[in-house]
Amino acid sequence: MIELDTAQIRADIIREAGANPIGERAGLVWFIDPLIKSTLVMKPEDVTIENVQKKMAAAPRQFGAVGTIG
Repeated sequence: MIELDTAQIRADIIREAGANPIGERAGLVWFIDPLIKSTLVMKPEDVTIENVQKKMAAAPRQFGAVGTIG
């Protein structure tokens, strides 16, 4: 039996949500939105497929990219 640590489980969730995991540092989980190539962060306890997708959906507005994608 293979046991996954919580960091690996979060990385798998991030991949399933459509993002690219970077890792964990300073108490945060770091990942890349592949559409806008931005690095995003969230608290480990907030990492769910839905939350990662929400974070990516909000990212273009946060970075002034509205209307430039797609």
